[in-house]
Amino acid sequence: MAMNYKHKCQCGALIIWKQNEIGPTHCHFCKTAIVGYAPEAKPTVAIKKLRSIYSGKTAAELKGQTTHQLGHGVDRSVYALSDTEVLKIGKKEANRAEVLRWQTAPDNIKPFLAPIIDWDEKDYAWVVMARAYNIGAPMLWDFPQALLRNIDDPHGGNIGMINNKPVVIDYVGGGVEWCGVHGWR
Repeated sequence: MAMNYKHKCQCGALIIWKQNEIGPTHCHFCKTAIVGYAPEAKPTVAIKKLRSIYSGKTAAELKGQTTHQLGHGVDRSVYALSDTEVLKIGKKEANRAEVLRWQTAPDNIKPFLAPIIDWDEKDYAWVVMARAYNIGAPMLWDFPQALLRNIDDPHGGNIGMINNKPVVIDYVGGGVEWCGVHGWR
């Protein structure tokens, strides 16, 4: 019986090939070399791009990996996944809006948003975001006016620091509403 071999690249791609075939030499997505494989044969390779180690998991599975609850708002609760990541579980509409706002944020605003690392593609039951510290430490004047015009709730509990830079950690509402989601103006 032939078995499949797998390699997970640092970019998150999962590369799978069959036994008796030579694996690829480079990741299809980021072109990073995969050491130890000869390029002589052209294997049949299935490649799936994963955003993170959380891709494909349920909210319950992820909540089981958390260490403790950090806080909660009107729509969602936030849990510590690690020193660098948090899990947001709650209203799916809020998670969807935050993911869409992250994906469509203009270049002058995106550096001031806590990055979204992964989310439940099926129904937005969860979002994994970079973890901010010193919640409430940044002042509103640390943020550009273009950002503040687009955030409904820029209070101390929704701002923090990542890598010594001020970021907004809850950017669900604000801006212009389209398709039930607040876009950027």
